[in-house]
Amino acid sequence: MIMIVVRIIIWSIVVPFLLGQLVYMLGRDSEEVSAVSKKLAYGFMLMCVIFFVLAVPMITLRMHFHVLMYSWVLITVVLCVLSVIYGVRNAKVKQDETSAEQEEKKVKAGEDVFTVVVWTAAVLMIAFQTYLLTFNMHVDTDDARFVAEAVEAVDYDTMLIRHAITNEYIGRVAGEQTKEVTAPYPLFIALMSKLYGIHPAICAHTVFPALLIPLCYVVFGIIGAHVFEGDMLKRGLFLLFLSVIHLFSFETIYASGYTLLTIIWQGRSILAMIMLPLLWYFLMRVSDSERVRREDYVYILMAAVACAMLSNMGAVLAGVMTAVYAVVNGVRLRSFKTCVFMGLCMVPDVVCVLITRLLRLYFERM
Repeated sequence: MIMIVVRIIIWSIVVPFLLGQLVYMLGRDSEEVSAVSKKLAYGFMLMCVIFFVLAVPMITLRMHFHVLMYSWVLITVVLCVLSVIYGVRNAKVKQDETSAEQEEKKVKAGEDVFTVVVWTAAVLMIAFQTYLLTFNMHVDTDDARFVAEAVEAVDYDTMLIRHAITNEYIGRVAGEQTKEVTAPYPLFIALMSKLYGIHPAICAHTVFPALLIPLCYVVFGIIGAHVFEGDMLKRGLFLLFLSVIHLFSFETIYASGYTLLTIIWQGRSILAMIMLPLLWYFLMRVSDSERVRREDYVYILMAAVACAMLSNMGAVLAGVMTAVYAVVNGVRLRSFKTCVFMGLCMVPDVVCVLITRLLRLYFERM
């Protein structure tokens, strides 16, 4: 049990943080108050991107699951090592800030008791919501496909060539499983369950909620830091009110609260509550600046690819959002170059939509 907890901490906290440090260094900005949050969110995004780039061609070529797993682990470990080297070399940068400025910030933070109270309430509310789904069971009908596909990968070392309901060997992708060729999130569940050393169903229903619900609020905290320009009180109030709204938004299965607190382990829920908000943050940050930096294009591209990995609908929504912001910012900055470059960031999403449609047409005619 202890080893399982250690593995979860390594692969779900340490590794995302190290990967996020590499992504974070691309665009050092003034929002240092959310630096740790950004590294965790960016790291999860990069994990999804790496998995997507490897999984799609390997599924198409009908390769074994262990090839995908070892390839992903190898690339991830190499990037983590590079991140550690980068962190050691740049450790002295943080010491440039004078001790007087640091003490001033500490005193100011300590004097604002109301801010501490608000943040404490927000953290407790988020912890309570995490507890609800982590220690209570919610069974969704989509388990019949998503978890079953993860179990196939773990038990048979194959990817999407068995019927998700009957376990019959088909030998090719068929039916609803064609969606997972370009949105291989169920196999990501299998990957993490193998790394954790637990069953895919336990990974999805117990471990993922404990990790993804806090990560959702981490992303919204990043958005709050940007919108409220680093004001800790407003940011805390934003998270507190948001957590209360989520706790009482079960009037429909399409409400964000239902998505977050019952099925957060599903790809479309991670898309809605984590990755699309993160993409929105990148697009919003571009819209609030006088110019679009190179790293902004990289961020948008990575977020768009991560959205496609989680769900086919993610490819559509990320593509539409990116296209709209590309036109708006192109007109706002009077820059055709900006419009074209931001538009290119949606190319992976368009390709995913086309491939999924072509696969479905192909298998329907067989």
